[in-house]
Amino acid sequence: MDVNKRIEELRIQKGLSIYELTVKSDLSENTIYHWCKHKSKPSLNGIISVCRALEISVEEFFNPKTKDALSMREMELVELFSSCSVEEQDAILTLLKTRKA
Repeated sequence: MDVNKRIEELRIQKGLSIYELTVKSDLSENTIYHWCKHKSKPSLNGIISVCRALEISVEEFFNPKTKDALSMREMELVELFSSCSVEEQDAILTLLKTRKA
């Protein structure tokens, strides 16, 4: 999934300008502008802020087909992952990627 594209799609779908999204998400306009222009990628905390601003769950963000698509176990994993530091998240992602290979 292209996270930057998803943010842009949802922003447009909700009828928000970049500025309006920055105000609602409490993120800088420059940050969101860079995401929309694919100059940088958002952190999980950034995605969570955008989800709050768009009034959707993180589950809905990652699975647009249905908000109930994640199992309880998957929701627990997302919740625990989001509470980790960036370094811990990087370590978890590295571990998961090496298992996949």
